[in-house]
Amino acid sequence: MVNVRDSPVPVPYDRLVALGADVHAANPYVAEEQFPLSIVPAALTRAELRAADLVVVTTDHDEFGWKLVAASAWQVLDTRHRVPTVDHAKYL
Repeated sequence: MVNVRDSPVPVPYDRLVALGADVHAANPYVAEEQFPLSIVPAALTRAELRAADLVVVTTDHDEFGWKLVAASAWQVLDTRHRVPTVDHAKYL
């Protein structure tokens, strides 16, 4: 397991929470109890993706179903260029 406290990823999520966002995060390498209290641990499921206003990709784990993300999410901001090209995805 990875210690999320050693990762820069929680920083933008904490900022989103400070702006009033309800942040859910999925990471198979981080134990649920290691997520910051402001972030809701989640499984990468169609239902979770459909419920999100925006899916932000900050990891490039091969275990994630990137086609599922492309097919299920309303909007995607992909910082790792892992989601297949779709009209509703933006790539940084």
